[in-house]
Amino acid sequence: MQLFKNLILSLPTNSAVLVVEDDEQFRTVLCRHLRLHEYKVVECAGIENIREGNAIARTGEDAQPIIFSHFQIAFLDHYFQSATDNGTTLTPVLVGHGVTVIGMSSSRAANESMMRHGAVAAFQKRSLMAALR
Repeated sequence: MQLFKNLILSLPTNSAVLVVEDDEQFRTVLCRHLRLHEYKVVECAGIENIREGNAIARTGEDAQPIIFSHFQIAFLDHYFQSATDNGTTLTPVLVGHGVTVIGMSSSRAANESMMRHGAVAAFQKRSLMAALR
């Protein structure tokens, strides 16, 4: 399915998608777009307590445990809410659990770092927003 003008995802609808983005407005628009295409989206502003195969996803005061292998794809901001981690440290963990990672940062260097650590694509946020179909 082509969700974005420059990105074709070969995932069936109802696939589980993780979105880690601390910018609430950007996260809301992206998640709404994904849900309109019938993906099951778990969204959060940050990830904490990354362990072997799980972590705690946080948005404000809300927290929920997540298991990485439950997701087929993840959209990661590089600079999300976390005292210890970022998109570069989370990317190889997710990839190790079979998750396809797409980086999304305003920083070209941050996107390149996520790509070096296993992301299949990385977009500057403004380009990703413009590419929404």
